[in-house]
Amino acid sequence: MKLMPSSEERKQFESVYLDYFQAIHDFCNSFLKNGELARDLAQDTFFALWNNFNPAYTEKEILSFLYTTARNKCFDQLRLQKVVENKIRDLKDTIYSDTFFLDEITRNETYRIIRESINKLPDRSRQIALLTLQGYSTQEIADQLEVSINTIKTLKKNVYAKLREIIKNQYVILLLLKYFI
Repeated sequence: MKLMPSSEERKQFESVYLDYFQAIHDFCNSFLKNGELARDLAQDTFFALWNNFNPAYTEKEILSFLYTTARNKCFDQLRLQKVVENKIRDLKDTIYSDTFFLDEITRNETYRIIRESINKLPDRSRQIALLTLQGYSTQEIADQLEVSINTIKTLKKNVYAKLREIIKNQYVILLLLKYFI
C-alpha cells in the first residue's frame, strides 16, 4: 500500500493527469472505439501510475509508463471482448435451435414441478428429499437426522412413492410438450 504522498507529489501527479489524461483517453479510444470504455481504461491507467508514482520519474518515463499501461489495458479489454463475443455467438447458435428451446422449457418445468411436489410433502419427508437432491448419501442423511440408515431407506421409499403420485399427471404434460409441440 502506498503511503500518503506529499503535497508536492500530489501537485506533480495532478499536473501529469491534467496534461495527459485526454491524450491517454484518445489513445485508448483509438483501439476500443468506445469513448466511455476508453475513459474507464484511461482512469485505470492513471490509477496504476498513482500506485507506482515516484517524483523522481522523468517526463519520458511517465509517458512511457502511461502509454504502455494504456496499451496493455486496451489489449486485455479487446481479448476479453473477443472471448465474450465468441461465447455469445456460440450461445446464439444453441439458444435459437428448437431443440434447445424445448429442452430448456422441459427442464425448467420439470424442476418447477419437482420443487412444487417436494413442498407438498410432510416436513421429515421434505427434508429427506431435499438432502437427497443436494447429493447426500443415505448414510449421511441418517447421520444428520440421527436415525438409523434403515429408517432413511424406508422414508426415502415412501418419499419416492409420494412424489410419483404427485407428479405422474404433470409428467405426461411435460412429455407431450417436449415431443408433440
